[in-house]
Amino acid sequence: MRYIADHDLHIHTRFSPCSSDARQTPEAILAYGLTNGFRLLSLADHSWDMSVPCLSTANWAPLTEAMSCLPLPQSPKCHFVFGMEADMNYFNTLGLSPEMAEKLDFCVLSTSHMHTYGFGSDPEKHSRDAAERKSRYQERLHTLLDLPLPFYKCGLSHFTFAGVCVEDPLRWLQLFSDAELRDIFTKAAQRGAGIELNFDPDTYNAEDLKVILRPYWIAKEAGCFFYLGGDAHHPETFGGTRRRFERTIDLLELEERHKLPYVSELIARLDHGEESLGSRGL
Repeated sequence: MRYIADHDLHIHTRFSPCSSDARQTPEAILAYGLTNGFRLLSLADHSWDMSVPCLSTANWAPLTEAMSCLPLPQSPKCHFVFGMEADMNYFNTLGLSPEMAEKLDFCVLSTSHMHTYGFGSDPEKHSRDAAERKSRYQERLHTLLDLPLPFYKCGLSHFTFAGVCVEDPLRWLQLFSDAELRDIFTKAAQRGAGIELNFDPDTYNAEDLKVILRPYWIAKEAGCFFYLGGDAHHPETFGGTRRRFERTIDLLELEERHKLPYVSELIARLDHGEESLGSRGL
């Protein structure tokens, strides 16, 4: 059975500094979910769990600020849950404790925001060279996957994000060998972490698209599960999300068995009346 695009687990509100859009409200996001026939949505604002020392210049708001939108609006047709996008600074510290991760409905884990100097990269130590960025990204991914997190409800966000090296957005990815990618995704599969699909295939020419798709094909072969994340920061980007999801599903020939199990399980539990953090808050 073909993979059903029934969710979007990576959406930002105005609490994310890269959004700061007053129109990006929980109500507008729920309306987007209903319009597109999604059964499950999750907030994933950039924020920092203040129980974790940062030691770098973080531009993310405390997680408690993002929680001020709780409880989230709900619909019988579309469940709306609460998570966060937890980033890793240049000390390879993730801004999310295992204890907080257990409380959240879903955790988007980001190691690819290396273009943020003063946070993801140290302006005095780290170069903009594609080979250096690839090597450091590889280290960050392995560090992340060794953390004691509830990976069954965690996802590795935008693996092929150009922010790893904006100066050479494809070269760093080409420098990964198939074996190196297989090592990363085998570990992700063993941990049970989801792999996020949020790129737009239609923005690449045929040759560049092959470069972008290669890691996801290897992830699929390694036994990884996938989830969908639109990564919307503004209402204007809602319109093309469903098209992106459907196109990506077709390109990777995904079936329902490739879906992160937690997604289907959470929808089923919520359908049976179980409350989430999104509907009740802390």
